[in-house]
Amino acid sequence: MHFNEAELAIRVPVWHALAELFIGRNLQNYDYRWIAQVIKNCGSNREEIFTILDQYVDKRPTMIKRVIPHAYC
Repeated sequence: MHFNEAELAIRVPVWHALAELFIGRNLQNYDYRWIAQVIKNCGSNREEIFTILDQYVDKRPTMIKRVIPHAYC
């Protein structure tokens, strides 16, 4: 799937925030607060967030699937 610039501006921070859940380190309360704030600020609804999590965030240590253009990583 290809995203336009506006969609990427919203999705990339969410991809990175959700990937934090799977990087293999012990997250602290401030990490969870940051993740929640990023998700809240993106303006997506719950269904969209779960779609992003299920389809675009890799649960393996590689963090994020290759759907993110390199310029945005």
